[in-house]
Amino acid sequence: DRGGQIQKARKRRLSVARMLGDRVVLPGEPLFGGEGVLRGHGTQVPPASRAAVDAPALLATLAGRISRVNKLVSVQAPRRRFLAEVGDVVVGRVVEVQASRWKVDVRGANDATLALSSVQLPGGQQRIRTHEDQLRMRELYEEGDLISAEVQAVKSDGTVHLHTHSLRYGKLQDGVVLAVPPPLVKRLKQHTLRLPMGAQVVLGVNGYIWITGDGEEDVELARIRNAIRALARGFHSITPDAIMAVYEKSIEKGIEVHEMLGPDFPRQAAAFVEEGKTV
Repeated sequence: DRGGQIQKARKRRLSVARMLGDRVVLPGEPLFGGEGVLRGHGTQVPPASRAAVDAPALLATLAGRISRVNKLVSVQAPRRRFLAEVGDVVVGRVVEVQASRWKVDVRGANDATLALSSVQLPGGQQRIRTHEDQLRMRELYEEGDLISAEVQAVKSDGTVHLHTHSLRYGKLQDGVVLAVPPPLVKRLKQHTLRLPMGAQVVLGVNGYIWITGDGEEDVELARIRNAIRALARGFHSITPDAIMAVYEKSIEKGIEVHEMLGPDFPRQAAAFVEEGKTV
């Protein structure tokens, strides 16, 4: 029957993965991590109704490969392209200026399109775009510019259309951009964040994250950047609360900025986030 065929296919796939020294799991499969394991991305604690002496410490919530760094257990899904949805906030790089539109790399299967009619003109003017506006497009955005935008539409062929009508979108300058796996950036009510220390962060759902600050010291921005890097290396969801937990705890524990790049820090970062949830 079909159920038996699926089980056989799963066993064959898992057998191959084990021969390669890695393990592939599907959602709902047990992860016997032992006592004291830390729950990472792609895992969950079994429901109380299923708890038993021989119950697994964690269950997988994603299909992917198990990753374990000391006691931190996570499931890393295969890297995939960004799949846009209407309303997504993205950070992208302009790769081409065409007639009446820009092509923007948003880490999708194809470059997104930002039409001249979908951008805010200087001074917030509301009018029909003219031929003169087309000639001056590079004064707004040119090749290499980094911008934040919102997904306006996704066509049936997968073409993504962006807009920057709001003042919170537009060119990003005087900062640093990080690239993380898109699944780690969840869809939130707000993706443009003003953190307590004054830094501004734009969490692109496509996995590009922009960090800048108004007069902030380089060391503070570097600490935020390294906190996000540690979360990404540990395959942990990147949220405002997670960023602040790692940032504040690293200061509290006297961890230097450069030490946050060490191989063991992702495990510490995950522990900091879990501690923040229990406070």
